Amino acid sequence: MIGDVLGGRYQLNAELGRGGMGIVYQAHDNLLARDVAVKLLSVGGMGTEGRARLLNEARAAARLNHPNIIAIYDAGELSGLTFVIMELLAGLSLDRQRLSSLDEVLNVARQICRALDHAHTHGLVHRDLKPENVIVDASGLAKLTDFGLARSVASRLTGEGTLTGTVFYLAPEQALAKTIDGRTDLYALGVLLFELLTGQLPYRGDDPLAIVSQHLHAPPVRPSTCALNIPPALDDLVVRLMAKQPDDRPASAGAVLALLDRVSAADEPAIEIGPLSPIARLAQARLVGREREFAEARALWQAVLTGAGEVRVLFVSGEPGVGKTPLVREIKALAEISGGLVLTGEAYAEGSAPYTPLIQVLREALAQPGLELTESLLADLLTLAPDLRASYAHAALVPAGGAAFDATAGATNLAPNLGLNAAAEQQRYTSQETNP
Repeated sequence: MIGDVLGGRYQLNAELGRGGMGIVYQAHDNLLARDVAVKLLSVGGMGTEGRARLLNEARAAARLNHPNIIAIYDAGELSGLTFVIMELLAGLSLDRQRLSSLDEVLNVARQICRALDHAHTHGLVHRDLKPENVIVDASGLAKLTDFGLARSVASRLTGEGTLTGTVFYLAPEQALAKTIDGRTDLYALGVLLFELLTGQLPYRGDDPLAIVSQHLHAPPVRPSTCALNIPPALDDLVVRLMAKQPDDRPASAGAVLALLDRVSAADEPAIEIGPLSPIARLAQARLVGREREFAEARALWQAVLTGAGEVRVLFVSGEPGVGKTPLVREIKALAEISGGLVLTGEAYAEGSAPYTPLIQVLREALAQPGLELTESLLADLLTLAPDLRASYAHAALVPAGGAAFDATAGATNLAPNLGLNAAAEQQRYTSQETNP
């Protein structure tokens, strides 16, 4: 591509870098006689809708005008290539330099907040905040790049169920393809701040899915467990930013900026990198030595997704401490990010009734929006758990055989099913609850 002229206007002179979303070139705009950056996007497998979304996001970003956001001059498709023309920056991305003091970290963090606040105010979510997308020049000026140019997690799942691309900064709601807003970027900012303060990532692993699993389920670790001399207010802020639920994070980038402004580095010595504490290692709970078992579970889940073969039940057993919980957590994460509904119940050898997990699973299932129940199924559930009757007094019921049913009556006056002998009732309960 070097030496080619894109659209008869942009001459590609040198490659500046490449990543999961494409290749960036230093180029010259022959029409306006200025140097620019040209990003050729990797859109293979995204389809027409996916490419259109990326271009729409790029055009929306082009309307932003802020000193901490890279200027976008043009975007479009030409001869099968999807491209974005951007301001050519002088500086290094955060993944290629180390901020040496807390003052520098706070300075960059505040600039990122100003950029995010401006973008969010104009209805644009970055979606892919990470060190590679923050450029800092010699004067300390930081600029965000690649607004909106992120693939969805679902589009990064291969046919074998493996996940590609960077997931170190991925918010839980983004991993689960739920609705995102500016607080999604704030989660990524929390991870980025953790990394800048400690020199390491909060969630690590050899497999991207293992990292996603930690984003979904592992409690956030305080930066102070991994590094010395972090102001308590900043320590608390990073934990809040990495909260699993968006509602538990600060409401806006502007709110984060106000909190950062209260953090003073005047009396703080330089950050010293310390060893990872046992508490941090325990919280991360990385899966080790279970590649064969996970590969088997992954293959079974792919068979479920593709409809190949019969439906199976997967049992995971073993002695305490052999890694069952991390294994099941990664299986759960795989199902969640590929669109599956995961219902969870827990019980322990001491202090729990043996059927407690089934009750928890049933309650979770019944809480799903838009759930329709047959009269017969709900009658059995209310027989097993009478306390549910008040909760489903106005449930949407679908009568067997398609006969009309007054849904406004709900479960209030629903009579129990006809009694059978013990074996027949057990068979009916099992059939109803596993095949509603």
